[in-house]
Amino acid sequence: MSSREEIFAVVTSEVRALIISGRKPPVTLHDILKDYCEVVGEPLPFRRLGYRSAQDLLEATENFNFQTYGSTVYITAKSSAKSDHIASMVRQQKSSKSRGSRSRRTPQPRVFQNVAPAYQQQSYSQQQHQLWSQKQQRQLQQQQLQLQQQQRHHVQNQLQNQLQNQLQNQLQNQLQKQLQQQEENLKQQHEKELAKKKVQIETLQNAVYWHCKQKEEKQRQLKEIKEQDEKKLKEREQEIEKLEKELEHFKRKAEAKELLDKKLENVAPKIASNTPVLAKDNKQHKGENQATKKVEELEEVAPKIGYFRPSNGQTLAKDKKHHSKEDVHLDHFDICNMNGHSSGNGHGRTMAGKPPQRPILGNGAPHRGGGPGAAFDTPISSKNRGMQQRSSVNDRLKLQQQPTTTPVTANQTPMPVAVPITPPKTPETPSTKPNQRAPRTATKIPKSRSPSRFEFNSDATRDPIATLKAYCDFKNLEQPAYRIFENVDRTQIVCSVTVGACVYSCYPKEFTDEPTARTETARMAIEKIKTVESRQPLAICTLTDHEFIDGLYQELRQYPNGIIGHKLEEWYEQTFNHHLPSHWHDLVVESSKIRLEDNVHSLILLANDPASPKPNRAEFQRHEMPELRLPWMNEVDHSFERHHDWSMYITHCDSTKQVWARLIDQISSLEKLTMHLNKHVPARTLVTDPIEQNMYLVEVTEGWSRVRVLSVDAKQRTCRCHFVDFGDVAQFEFEDLVGCPPQFLMLPAQAICLGMYALEKFADHPHAQAVLLKELAGQRVVARILTTEKQFNELGGCAQGIWKDDRRSACLVGTLYDTSTVEDIHLNDLVANSISRNTPVPMLSPDQKSNPVLISHINEGGDLTVLLRNEDLKFVERSIANTVADIGEKHRVTYSDLLRDRLVFVCDESVEGLKQWYRGMLTTKPKNAEEETFDVYYVDDGRLRKTHISNIYRLEANNLALAGYPPLALRVRLHDVPDIVGDMLGRLRGLMPPRSEAILKVMDGSGSDKLPMVNVYVRGQDANAMYMCVNTAIQMEYEMQSAFDKLETK
Repeated sequence: MSSREEIFAVVTSEVRALIISGRKPPVTLHDILKDYCEVVGEPLPFRRLGYRSAQDLLEATENFNFQTYGSTVYITAKSSAKSDHIASMVRQQKSSKSRGSRSRRTPQPRVFQNVAPAYQQQSYSQQQHQLWSQKQQRQLQQQQLQLQQQQRHHVQNQLQNQLQNQLQNQLQNQLQKQLQQQEENLKQQHEKELAKKKVQIETLQNAVYWHCKQKEEKQRQLKEIKEQDEKKLKEREQEIEKLEKELEHFKRKAEAKELLDKKLENVAPKIASNTPVLAKDNKQHKGENQATKKVEELEEVAPKIGYFRPSNGQTLAKDKKHHSKEDVHLDHFDICNMNGHSSGNGHGRTMAGKPPQRPILGNGAPHRGGGPGAAFDTPISSKNRGMQQRSSVNDRLKLQQQPTTTPVTANQTPMPVAVPITPPKTPETPSTKPNQRAPRTATKIPKSRSPSRFEFNSDATRDPIATLKAYCDFKNLEQPAYRIFENVDRTQIVCSVTVGACVYSCYPKEFTDEPTARTETARMAIEKIKTVESRQPLAICTLTDHEFIDGLYQELRQYPNGIIGHKLEEWYEQTFNHHLPSHWHDLVVESSKIRLEDNVHSLILLANDPASPKPNRAEFQRHEMPELRLPWMNEVDHSFERHHDWSMYITHCDSTKQVWARLIDQISSLEKLTMHLNKHVPARTLVTDPIEQNMYLVEVTEGWSRVRVLSVDAKQRTCRCHFVDFGDVAQFEFEDLVGCPPQFLMLPAQAICLGMYALEKFADHPHAQAVLLKELAGQRVVARILTTEKQFNELGGCAQGIWKDDRRSACLVGTLYDTSTVEDIHLNDLVANSISRNTPVPMLSPDQKSNPVLISHINEGGDLTVLLRNEDLKFVERSIANTVADIGEKHRVTYSDLLRDRLVFVCDESVEGLKQWYRGMLTTKPKNAEEETFDVYYVDDGRLRKTHISNIYRLEANNLALAGYPPLALRVRLHDVPDIVGDMLGRLRGLMPPRSEAILKVMDGSGSDKLPMVNVYVRGQDANAMYMCVNTAIQMEYEMQSAFDKLETK
């Protein structure tokens, strides 16, 4: 027990004893403190223990109760088993003492003696006098006791009266305060209710006013439309009359030509041999006769197609336009025939009896950006733009890239474009014959068909309401339905428009009048529709590393000031229409065509001068250091089907395509070299200007090591170096490099680059390197080399790999085994299984942290399926694109394959003319072999589709990395919103279309089995708009809709 606790115990016991035995209750705290000082000899030590007052110290002991009446504090001891026993004993002692003091002594028996009478009289008188005096004393004592008791009772009554008065006063004050507070609360509630009623009344009045105003506006619009229709009908009647007059003119002209033909028929035989010009005139007249026949045919067809029926305004306008074009073409045809020339525009008429010819494609061919042939245009033309000098890089990135129609010349190097991967032919779309040659894309003439997209012209900005109406007519949708809502202040309005199944709103913009709100909402809806229709899901970058660097270099040459690093991904996706490779930074750093420069706050990518020399790294490597001789088996042993088994020590792992190891037989040579290097340290020479591909020395914790400089950043005075004896890469400053004397370059580079057999698909796996370092780094293994010596020499013959397209490629491929146990362990299989097991399942960050996602799907209940925007998503999409290129008929599933609980590869043909590929999982196993259609859940999309067995392929046999990757689709639910049904579901889907970007914050359900409740934040209509909360918008929509519904019911 500590000294503090001892002091507490002593104080508690002393005060409790004073309360119990000292005074009669009630006992004041002041009296107890006074008695404590007299008994103990010192005051209560409350300051020594850190308390402001003695009452605070006694309250801290939790053994006493305190009551305050006015300025007097009364104290009582809390009851306990021991204290009750002691108190009862003390009370008994007090009561016994008081009774004993008041009781008289028992009278002694009298003793009669024989005495003298005089003495007896004297003694009797004395006794009487003593008795009387004693009686007087007892009476005085009794009177004093009675006075004391009366005084005590009087004091107690006074104290009780005071306490009762104080309690009554306190209760009265409390009751008065409560009554006042209740009155104020009732008054406030009454005022709030009155305010709400006033607001409701104003809302109803405003709604009635706007309703009447809408009716008036509709009537006015109907009147204007009626007037416009009548005006158009009059104009069309006038045009029809004009056309009738032209027809009569053509008739008279045809009759005159017939008379002229008859005369020529009589005269022509006589002068045909002398005047050949008449033969030409005869041809012209024949052409005119053909024109006359066409006019007659037009006359006959016109009544059948309702040409002269002005009742249908739309049909009349189309027929009039078509007829006027026919007249123009006819007139032009006659003129051309009379001049003896043919027109390019009339090519279809002059060749009426022949099949259409293929147009010549080349520099003279017109470029139609929006025509039917636009789908066959390559993006090469968009890359050949002139140099544009801008004020800053940010201004240049904000400008939209405008493609030009400049043809590709021979001197320009076109950007390699990711060619769409053609999926394997399914039974529904059989493949072409083997000997049939596929036509070239450039000469393919698409069939003429009606455009599938509505072209928004310049009228979209002048009259967006009419443009949106025309769009609905083009798409066979219902007319746009506008709805007006008022804000909370009833001063401004918000408008929304329903187009098909989507609802577009002008929120958060607000307007003061209804026409402006309708116009702006229609304009926003048009911009959103254009964005959605133009937005295509970005393809995965399937370019090789060389194609990527070359295309990026060609584009960067047009930007002298470079591209800011944090804007590179957005700019690249807009320019090339596919994702940026995940390892772009390594490719750029290792490339000699592009350089990186660090600004104060950002990184800038710049294209190097094309005139600068490009070193051949592979050849340069062989000249400066001897090549490592590998322990190849001789041809005799290899002919007996013996394998190349090398004992190796794993030093580093970059990926499954780059595993660095050393031959165990050569380790002693490297140890001797390291020992000599450590002795060479005093004679070192520092490097001030390192050169790429040169060899240098650096000091690390293990000692001195040889490195090769891969790239140099002169501005930051740093360089990336490759440890030629270990295989890893690190960044060093210039001052850390030391020149390597030639005698230390006699030993070849000891690190050997290997590729792991059958694990090529794991090369870009975002979680592969951690597993490789854990399972392989620092291990002694036996590598069974599957590459022959001949193949090794054909691939480049370099143990450290060759630089191909600015990226290192291993020349050796093998299988690794761990032979330290009784049974050999196949490390390739171990690594593949470990990568699949250690790939984390996608999870949303808890505690209301931001989660960048892509909206994949919204089901009928309003739940969202999202995809986290991270390296996992990029890897899966890139792997799907690569798998489509390798898949074939042999990979189709069978009945036995569907009985296993494994992911499958599904070809979705739900969209006509488009094949989309997904990873899927069967919801139930097939019951018999005759089943052909199955319910497949897309694990990376969230949808459930019925799929025919002919569109299902085995995934594990073609891409093991993709088959073992966990599903990416996450299902979430909006937090604190009403049920999303009916129109609200359409509005939600219109606000968040598939593949749209959003931010999620988990509000409830993180770390549990229930569905996460989230808040969703998306940008507005404009790309530069701020994020808005979808949950709040839905709540406001429901509030406005319920208020409007109440108005309509009344």
